[in-house]
Amino acid sequence: MFIRRLAQANHLPPPYLRKFLNEPPGPRGKPSWARLAAITGRDPDLLRTTLETKKCVECSTDIPPSDTFGRRAILCSMRCRTRAHRRRQTTEPCRICQKPMKIQTGQRHRLCSSACRRTAYLQRQQGRLSSTVSRGDDEPAHQGDRRCIACEKPLPPGSRSHRQTCSAACRQHARRWSRLDSPELFLRPPAETCEFCQEPLPKAKPTAGQRRWCSYLCGQRARRGLDPAPYRIRICEHCQDPIESDRFGRVRRWCSRSCREKAQRRRRKLAVTEI
Repeated sequence: MFIRRLAQANHLPPPYLRKFLNEPPGPRGKPSWARLAAITGRDPDLLRTTLETKKCVECSTDIPPSDTFGRRAILCSMRCRTRAHRRRQTTEPCRICQKPMKIQTGQRHRLCSSACRRTAYLQRQQGRLSSTVSRGDDEPAHQGDRRCIACEKPLPPGSRSHRQTCSAACRQHARRWSRLDSPELFLRPPAETCEFCQEPLPKAKPTAGQRRWCSYLCGQRARRGLDPAPYRIRICEHCQDPIESDRFGRVRRWCSRSCREKAQRRRRKLAVTEI
């Protein structure tokens, strides 16, 4: 590029100047820094440093020239490469849960987790079933664009017409989601409290599904139709700490033996003062 600009500034054909600068003189060879410095009237080392030194696009630091061949570096260090890579990431909300998620440049799917991909799959299945029933069996269904039914990534070009997933993992997910007994439970928003004891539910894993009870015992008691009032957490009458029920559903009045003795002594003192 510098030789071309130098030839144009001196009204010379670029091939003619390049042929003169090559060592030995001819159409083939590598330009000589000594001849180029003699033409421009500058020091060879200073000219080479000026032409081959580049600025880092991230921190504007000088990148020294290297003796190796190949593509020139535009970033000076791993730190600058990491910063530039993170800057290319954008934040967009998930299409199902509306939580912000980082997406790479060129990324197509807009789903943040396996739970959101499962919900989107069940919604698409219900919409496809309702549209098929409304149209009738004689009209073919609209296929739309070729995307994976599990992760919504575009299918590879040249794939067969009956292929619906992009990988073996997505195929296993689609098979497991299609065998759900009640998919409507996964389409509604997750519950925050247990349906039996009204205690807050722990955060579930993405592959666990929608939880209704906080424990196995609460699920068994709800299926048996038991009254949840005796099984709810009570408070100690002395120290006001919560007391959990045992596996039989029995709840004590005090959390420990010391609280029970302190409460009994307090009652005896009150009885003596009243007399």
